[in-house]
Amino acid sequence: MVLIDTTVLIEYFRSQDKTKTFFYALAGRNEVIYVSAITKFEIWVGNRPDQHEFWENLFASLKTIPFGELEAEKAGGIQQTLIKTNRQIGISDVMIGATALVHGMPIATLNAKHFDRIAGLELLQKA
Repeated sequence: MVLIDTTVLIEYFRSQDKTKTFFYALAGRNEVIYVSAITKFEIWVGNRPDQHEFWENLFASLKTIPFGELEAEKAGGIQQTLIKTNRQIGISDVMIGATALVHGMPIATLNAKHFDRIAGLELLQKA
């Protein structure tokens, strides 16, 4: 099981050779791939109507973890720590990281410089 960050999906979407993407590598390992509802939010905010079909088809092949009370509580604690240490990151990344922690999953990302600020989060990065 692995939770993938939005950056992994964007790389897959933009790549002409999908076989060279991190998403493709993860799928090839027969990983059960999850996304946070927050990742879906980020994708839907950033896409155009002519891209909807691509994203709908891709999301149909993934499992989505909702962002609920436990995730919100964890995200609040993470954000407090980041503020106190002056190491803030985007709130969406905090929420996605909290989702991974609550569900005991590593997070696959191409944005390690943000996610490595979240204590206890296991990162998977592109080889």
